[in-house]
Amino acid sequence: MTVALRDAGVGAPVVVVAPGPGRADEIHADLTSLAGEGPRCFPQRETLPYEDADPHVEIAAQRVDALGALLAGRCPILVTTGRALAERMPIPVAAGSSFVLSLTVGDEPGFQDLADRLDRMGFDRTGTVREVGDFAVRGGIVDVFPFGHAAPIRVE
Repeated sequence: MTVALRDAGVGAPVVVVAPGPGRADEIHADLTSLAGEGPRCFPQRETLPYEDADPHVEIAAQRVDALGALLAGRCPILVTTGRALAERMPIPVAAGSSFVLSLTVGDEPGFQDLADRLDRMGFDRTGTVREVGDFAVRGGIVDVFPFGHAAPIRVE
């Protein structure tokens, strides 16, 4: 059984609570095929709260992407499960900071400042960028694999 909740406010997102992760994936796929890239999926973690293992990086990326889209007002429909809504999600960004880091051609953020900001945002500094959430600094180059992107981005 799927339950949809809607706030009375104009433009408020619709939250679809699916009975399980498989059904949530099906509903999200159906809504994406109908509405494009607007609907987001907020999946439940693969591990239980008392387990030491971290959730899979792709699940963490989907959760961060959905949360960021909600906060930015870019999520008209959120598909999730009851368990996902009940799970706590630590937010690595320091108080007063933002989830968004915008760089445009010609910006000179300073490599150390950029690395420090990525670190505060919860990215892992690695020797080589391999997965979502990694960043690497080599000379005058910063490679970062942001959430919601299919490939890493290089900043020179």
